[in-house]
Amino acid sequence: MSTFNFVAEPGAPARRGLVTRAREAVASMAVIPRMRRAPLAVLEERVRQRGDMATLDVGPYRYYLVHHPEAIRVVLETRADRYPRRTKIWSEIRRVVGDGIVISEGARWRSQRRRLRPGLSRAALAGYRARVVSRTDDWIDGIAGLRSVDMSSELSALALQVFADLLLGLPLTLEEARATARVMESISRELMARVTNPLAPPWSLPTPSNRRLRAGIARVDRLIDRALTLDARARVGPAAIDGLLPGDAAEGPPLPRDWIRDEAMTMLFAAHETTSITLAWTTYLLAAHPRWQTVVAGELAARASGDPSSARAELPALARVVDESMRLYPAAWFLERRSLDDDVLCGRRIPRGAVVVVSPYLLHRDPRWWPQPSVFDPARFERPPNKLIYLPFGAGPRACSGRHAATMVMHAVLRRLIARLELAVCSFEAPRPRPGVNLYPDRAVELAITPRAR
Repeated sequence: MSTFNFVAEPGAPARRGLVTRAREAVASMAVIPRMRRAPLAVLEERVRQRGDMATLDVGPYRYYLVHHPEAIRVVLETRADRYPRRTKIWSEIRRVVGDGIVISEGARWRSQRRRLRPGLSRAALAGYRARVVSRTDDWIDGIAGLRSVDMSSELSALALQVFADLLLGLPLTLEEARATARVMESISRELMARVTNPLAPPWSLPTPSNRRLRAGIARVDRLIDRALTLDARARVGPAAIDGLLPGDAAEGPPLPRDWIRDEAMTMLFAAHETTSITLAWTTYLLAAHPRWQTVVAGELAARASGDPSSARAELPALARVVDESMRLYPAAWFLERRSLDDDVLCGRRIPRGAVVVVSPYLLHRDPRWWPQPSVFDPARFERPPNKLIYLPFGAGPRACSGRHAATMVMHAVLRRLIARLELAVCSFEAPRPRPGVNLYPDRAVELAITPRAR
């Protein structure tokens, strides 16, 4: 029996006249510029007006907004195979990263997951952790003499350097990482502009936007090619992609080169962006809430004699801060799926072919499940939340396969950063969420830094 009650959308009238349909068509076109300017406000308004199962017409497209935990369970878990990622945004993402594990389905997805699992296991991650700590310490050494740092930009470069190491075995300098991170961020912006534009030109047309996209993709492709052709002696060490490379007979016949490229591109894009964004939000929240920064710093000092690369279980306050940051600002702020069958969710009929949207951002701020949802309060995670109301990495069989790697990296970076530097805000104007492919801060996260006494 369900422990959640849902709020239903008022039923639409059985008949709609010509004038009503014309008004609806005009209203749906008027939503397009609003969705491009402020999609979070549009979704919040619709859910507030229509309840846990609402429809939203954006130009010629109709979306079904699923905002109830039990309906979310159906879409992401119990009937996940009937709600695949066959929507416009996934089609556009495929143009960039190919058919990696985030995009692929069926036998190919199962093969990729099996081959990648050893390199992303907890045991493998424990071996990578010291490399993350070393990279982070080198980065802190480089910024420690500055008065302030743009954490959004700097952590983006660090995250890319770390994941090039852990996922691909590729050594990158911070300068290389900074330049490549800027290219990847540009690709994400151009991609989201296409997704939110019903009149986006075909990829084959040489428009300025398409040329920028192709140039950016080609640049990242060259980085991937460099990683895949790297001599074993030049590699940093074991990497997650090793299970896809030739040489392991236990994994079956060698994979085609384009499959390996797609997987490398997918992992690098997904891991880099989501991790760096969460780190930027978390450092801002710690700077803006010095009491919690003091708690975390005290927790770190109390364990200073231990191995700085050890596991998260030893640092409950830091873990709760990261969890609360992902509640307030989940990088994956919306999840799209397409229904392969007619279905019923929250008492509403979902037609075959419908696009269903789940928004972790809205779910994480619903006062029914989260008291004072807009308040930063890591203490709320002293008790684990119901998994149906907390989706920072999605849920079900298609939950983020790199979630343990992302969590390990975030904890290792923050552990060294807070142990060595004190953070403070530089402006009274807080960054706001800017929805794109992920949920970015709308401005540079500029923080003042001061070395901590040792």
